[in-house]
Amino acid sequence: MAVHPCTARVDGFPANPLAWHSSLHFDEILSSVTMKFLSFLLIVWAPFFFSCTPVKQNQIPSYSLEVSPFHVNFFQVISKTKYTQSETRNLFQKMDALGNEYCKMYWKQKSYNPDKAKLFIAEKYLKGHTNPRLFHPLHDLVSGCFNYYRMNDMHPEKDFILAAKLIPQYKKECYSLGFMQPYFMHAHLNCKKLTMFDIDWRILYGHQQMIDLYANHKMNSAENIQKNIQTLKLGWRYRYDGKPMEERMKAAVTTVCFPRYKDLCTQELLTFHQKFRQLNEIQFELSSLHTMHYKAKDANTAIVVFLSNAIVDFYTSAEDFRLMMKNLQKSLLENQNIYFIHHAAVRQQFGIYKGTKVHGNVIISTLCRDHFLTPPLAERVEPYTTHFDRISITKKTPECKLLL
Repeated sequence: MAVHPCTARVDGFPANPLAWHSSLHFDEILSSVTMKFLSFLLIVWAPFFFSCTPVKQNQIPSYSLEVSPFHVNFFQVISKTKYTQSETRNLFQKMDALGNEYCKMYWKQKSYNPDKAKLFIAEKYLKGHTNPRLFHPLHDLVSGCFNYYRMNDMHPEKDFILAAKLIPQYKKECYSLGFMQPYFMHAHLNCKKLTMFDIDWRILYGHQQMIDLYANHKMNSAENIQKNIQTLKLGWRYRYDGKPMEERMKAAVTTVCFPRYKDLCTQELLTFHQKFRQLNEIQFELSSLHTMHYKAKDANTAIVVFLSNAIVDFYTSAEDFRLMMKNLQKSLLENQNIYFIHHAAVRQQFGIYKGTKVHGNVIISTLCRDHFLTPPLAERVEPYTTHFDRISITKKTPECKLLL
């Protein structure tokens, strides 16, 4: 049985070898202990002479799930706001089974059965609707029947490379939307805690499966990444081509990244593996961005939030943004900094904003900002601003691309 040097005792000697000087003279020790035993003591006890606190190294970070009150009310199967790692795994598996049945009915692949639907979603969110065209797009996302797995942020690694230069704090707690983006984020920012949040539970279910792969050393080479990512249970991916929605799709790196970025995404996933055990904690948060509580344990830890393009008017209303800022005032510590990264959809444009709590108020400034344009897929391309731009105290802002 292994004996910890901080608690071990040898007959005739104090438990702590540093106490020898007060009980025995060095020549007495030499006369009663062989040199071989002294060598043993030096090898075993030397690292503990100045500290008996065990050092955690190469620990697999644990994960947990937090759920917003809205989602608790929406889903019949969710009964509380906090789940442990094993509870999270079991919950998502149960939601996957019930959700698949519901989505088949939702997309007219099975006859609608209200009793079966109510096993998954609370009746008040189903009342009067049996046709998906009658639902608000929010229902598509929250129910997990229309999921955006593929990253449409072009080269987000540039966002994080620059953020690492502009954010002085060594310790960072990170929050990220999206499926691939959290892995890019930690690969470059060396986060102490990583929170993956989304309004869509299936995105978090995919993350839970990914983290289990990392914990089991299944993502430790490019070959294993290509092989084992195929085991992910991903389904009901968004599509606009009129073809039937699919319960299951063949998962691959190109499922979550555009094919032309396959090598880049594979390398970022591999770097995440190399830094995986540097994380202290991973958290999944089923919530909208404006009801999140962004926080860190101390004011010297920087909070970094990657929002993709979710902070634009189309996704976040003015009222939602006011609620987000109100929550920030409550969750931030005095003089604490929080950094938000916005990335323009389907473009290599981004902005980094800084929030600081001063005398109870959160002051927003702009570290850098490219000239944002709406997606090139639209018939008309126009410049746009975010909610942060409208309240920022910064008058003249450098372009992010010029600081890289």
